[in-house]
Amino acid sequence: MKHSSGPEKISDEDGLYRGIHPLWIKNKGITSAAFKQRPPLDLRSVSRHSLDLSVDIARLTSLEKVLSSHPGYGVGIITASFFLNLKLVVYHAPEPCNYAHAIVFGRITDTMARKIARSARLLMYEEVFSPVLPQSQ
Repeated sequence: MKHSSGPEKISDEDGLYRGIHPLWIKNKGITSAAFKQRPPLDLRSVSRHSLDLSVDIARLTSLEKVLSSHPGYGVGIITASFFLNLKLVVYHAPEPCNYAHAIVFGRITDTMARKIARSARLLMYEEVFSPVLPQSQ
């Protein structure tokens, strides 16, 4: 897949994937913990991006690729407009191995994290969290 030379413009309608840790799932829904900003474990590595949220732009990747890059996680999706309406900035920040990578920049309060979690949709829950048992011979 050939990519443009610069960052992609993110539209209001763009879907954004976020890896969802199993602890962030309750009753097949996403908890606000999935959207709360956390400092890194090693505080010496704090940078200006440390508290931003990493997401992937859905139109630039596939659900399968996001799942494979987050083994054991589920995937949530929410539109960019939701973050923008909360006065957060969403920008394309491609990484060497992930052209779809984007950043949600800005302070996310606990109230905002709850609103985001209620609006996000959990994808692939059954496939990720239901064990596949080997068939008996």
